[in-house]
Amino acid sequence: MVTTRNKAVLQARDCDLLHDLSRRGILYFLDNQLDSGLILDRQGNHGATTGDGRASTGDGWASTGDGWASTGDGWASTAATGMGLIAIALAALPPYSLIDRREASRRISRALALGNGRVPRIDGIMPHFLDIKTLVPRGSDAYSTVDTAWLIAGGLVAAKLLESSSLRNRAYALYRGVDWRSWSKDNLIRHGADEKGNRFSATWDRLNAETVFMYLLAIGAPEPLALAPESMRSLKSFVGKAGSHEFASADLGLFTSQYSLEILDPSLLTGSAIDLAETARKAIRANQEVCLSVSRRFTTYRKVWGLSAGDGPDGYEDYGPEKIDGTAHVTATIGSLAWAPELVMENIHKALALEGVSGRYGLSNINLDRGFISPDVVGIDIGMALMACDNFLHGSRIKEAFHSLACIRTAIARLNRG
Repeated sequence: MVTTRNKAVLQARDCDLLHDLSRRGILYFLDNQLDSGLILDRQGNHGATTGDGRASTGDGWASTGDGWASTGDGWASTAATGMGLIAIALAALPPYSLIDRREASRRISRALALGNGRVPRIDGIMPHFLDIKTLVPRGSDAYSTVDTAWLIAGGLVAAKLLESSSLRNRAYALYRGVDWRSWSKDNLIRHGADEKGNRFSATWDRLNAETVFMYLLAIGAPEPLALAPESMRSLKSFVGKAGSHEFASADLGLFTSQYSLEILDPSLLTGSAIDLAETARKAIRANQEVCLSVSRRFTTYRKVWGLSAGDGPDGYEDYGPEKIDGTAHVTATIGSLAWAPELVMENIHKALALEGVSGRYGLSNINLDRGFISPDVVGIDIGMALMACDNFLHGSRIKEAFHSLACIRTAIARLNRG
């Protein structure tokens, strides 16, 4: 149910709109789960479909022959799969009830089987992207710690939401397979490894919302695989400034400051060096302010705003203060519902008033100055928006599920003891 606080903030029509966006987000993951159980990294957002989209046609796509058909190639994403497991669990719960619990469990179990064991792992860490046919790793970060963490967290949370012991056992088997210490350098988690398994020297060293959830998983893992609590305490607060706002991350893009706050409750991290919730509030205000500051140059920002990594007229870009071309990533702003609901809702309404922005799965990126509307949506963007909407409307049930996990309780207890 919608919390009393959130009822007071938003009108009934806004709650209905957020529910609709949640439902569309769930459809992305139902439509685009492959036979391997993994979920596509991206999919088209505009075009005709057949049927109601409640289940795939058997190949992980919504339909065939009408703009949603599989081309037989493409990439699956472990992070999108992790978020998708949460979405699939939600699909079986009120108020969505798009599939039954048996179907949800079947789909989640298939994903956790990792293509019947065909997905490669190095000390438990999986690829970021995989070829949908061969399950061979794709991309420069062939093996990725944070994307693996999303798949594991998604499996654990989905099992909790469905109260399924069999799914919990499958998800925990993947979790217990990760040797976090072997993936650490100077007590910090490495980014990953290349296709040959050569581990990157770069580490996740920033104390921000992007990776804190992964450190909790690593600290709460069983011995001798777990990282020491000191690993999280050694994360650095890079103070950045955008407009009139200073906040504890040098990155302005909303991907960094918001994403894992959809499973993580920052108020439960007592003793943290920074206030992640306040950082999120400052980041969303700074994001809007930076867009407005260049609105004389870019028509887009007179209508809508939102800077984050995503598709633009020249391809996928890491948008921020140093990279602005008039593209607005409105879906990324939805992740800030908990921190600035009125600001976010105003942006959503303005986006919906623009022709062509709204699609089957949600809101496409837009650049009015160059006549661009992104044809695709990206799975992790849709997953983040879905979780933000559901948490806002339904008592933060995703966050509660994550913090109720035994491993997360263990991690927080270890941190507090230190």
